[in-house]
Amino acid sequence: LDQAKNRRLEVMNEAVLAQMEEARHAADLARRANETKDIFLANTSHELRTPLTGVLGMMNLLERTRLTDEQQEIVGAAQVSAKTLLTLINDILDLARLDEGKLELNAQPFVPNELVRRIVSLLKPSATEKGLALHVTYAEEGDLRLSGDAVRIGQILLNILSNAIKFTDAGHVDVAVAIEQGESNLRRLQLCVEDTGVGFGKDQAARLFQRFEQVDGSAQRRQGGAGLGLAICRELAGLMEGIIEADSMLGVGSRFRFAVTLPIAGSSHAEHDARDLSTGRMRALGLKVLIAEDNRINQMLVQKLLAPYDWRITVVDNGAAAVAMLEADPDFDLVLMDMRMPVMDGVAATRRIRAFDGPARDIPIIALTANTMPEDVVEYHAAGMDDVVAKPILVDDLATVVLKLFPSRPVRDVNIGNA
Repeated sequence: LDQAKNRRLEVMNEAVLAQMEEARHAADLARRANETKDIFLANTSHELRTPLTGVLGMMNLLERTRLTDEQQEIVGAAQVSAKTLLTLINDILDLARLDEGKLELNAQPFVPNELVRRIVSLLKPSATEKGLALHVTYAEEGDLRLSGDAVRIGQILLNILSNAIKFTDAGHVDVAVAIEQGESNLRRLQLCVEDTGVGFGKDQAARLFQRFEQVDGSAQRRQGGAGLGLAICRELAGLMEGIIEADSMLGVGSRFRFAVTLPIAGSSHAEHDARDLSTGRMRALGLKVLIAEDNRINQMLVQKLLAPYDWRITVVDNGAAAVAMLEADPDFDLVLMDMRMPVMDGVAATRRIRAFDGPARDIPIIALTANTMPEDVVEYHAAGMDDVVAKPILVDDLATVVLKLFPSRPVRDVNIGNA
């Protein structure tokens, strides 16, 4: 009996050990799959955002040239579209971070009426093509500026309005902007979209804001789409402590309302004055800059962004060339370093530069990259980089970082004009 009992214990132990080994193996497979997913997302994110950096950057430069009112409106609509595409790419590639609540807002001054005007202008051709009347009622405070994430707010409106047009075959789509008085300097921004489309019932409304859901399968087959947009809109509204809701009657139409409370922003004149002062300070630095960037369009973009400062610019197309350039000429004041480059990437190049014996090892290095997740930024700083500027590059963001790195630099003997 003892032998039989011991044998049963041995069998049980073997079974437990086998289950533990199977669990370890499954965990290892899951870990490897997760690592593969992260690598895929990072590579895909970089490949998608790199051309968008060129698109947005060139549109920003075009916006600063002399344009007619019509051209300015076209550029503005294109910018809204490109920024929304970039936002959607970021969201779709990083749904896990949405689940973890790590999505961050970027508050900037904006004029609600102008934001709505640009989005309506962007979608108006789609409505016209279907024979729909597209009506807009703007807020009475036409030039009032609020502080909020205009890209995210625009993304919500773009999604709601495009859905209204998509699911309306005849009649009209109405957009209304309202700004209500709040406490102190706060205002309640409300965006409403009403249509005469297919509508939906109460049972379908419960699934409307769920991921990968549309009101019914036939609508998805007929109109297309992954059914992800409204789910992201709900999460964005919650993140902004706002609300998004929908009312509808099947066969009659729908009404979507988004509302959020935002503070009033400062005057545009003050911003222009600050920008002029920043430009003058940047020109006065008289920097000698090395740019390491392999993408030709982004090379041209960064040079054009820096052109108003009259700095001396040298461009190389990989990290190894940047290292060689600094070994030959250590007299550079600043390095703008892309991360993903052939031959040698930005992290490896920075480590090589920081290992120099001479003065070039202390040159400030700013990372220019589309990969700005927290773990990425930690890696950049660990390699010896001084700061990070995200792509698409905004000249104001770059200026802020540069002026932080050179707070009291003596002015070089350069002609700074009236700056």
